[in-house]
Amino acid sequence: MRRQGLQTLLERHRPVDAAETSHVRRMWDLLRVSGDPFSRDHFQPGHFTASAFVLSPDERHILLIEHAKLGLWLQPGGHIDPQDADVFLAAGREVAEETGVADPIVLGGFPELLDVDIHTIPANPKKGEPAHE
Repeated sequence: MRRQGLQTLLERHRPVDAAETSHVRRMWDLLRVSGDPFSRDHFQPGHFTASAFVLSPDERHILLIEHAKLGLWLQPGGHIDPQDADVFLAAGREVAEETGVADPIVLGGFPELLDVDIHTIPANPKKGEPAHE
């Protein structure tokens, strides 16, 4: 279900530039690999994660969290857990875990991909994790 749901979202998504177009193509390739590309243990070349944009009630501010490993300010998000039926449920769970905001409101009444990005995660020897995307 997750794979088919993400395929549908990628089909509907319209990249804003060449970089995002490249990310979408690479995500299509990842959906075709063997194994579970949604598993946090899938390292070649990486795995899908889910995140969400959390806006203030007046929609003038966005909530960002400093990512401890990357040293970047990012929207809340993280790994897709086995119990997450789709990327939106994973994103909602991550928002609740990281911010305390429960039951986020989806603008427009239905979920869509707003941004498609691939970034490198450095190796974590303590966890036995190689560098991955």
